Amino acid sequence: MKDKKKTNRLWSGEFKLKVVLDIIENELSYSQAASKYDMYLSSGSLNDTLPAR
Repeated sequence: MKDKKKTNRLWSGEFKLKVVLDIIENELSYSQAASKYDMYLSSGSLNDTLPAR
């Protein structure tokens, strides 16, 4: 059997849930939530680790 590599998660499941609920409750866009929670990479690109609505 092949060994599976464990990937380090940047965001915890609890944090993702908090952000998604905030997006829904406050009708935020994905980019607004990314700015609010500082989810931009140092390169300026969006770290796309949250599920889409």
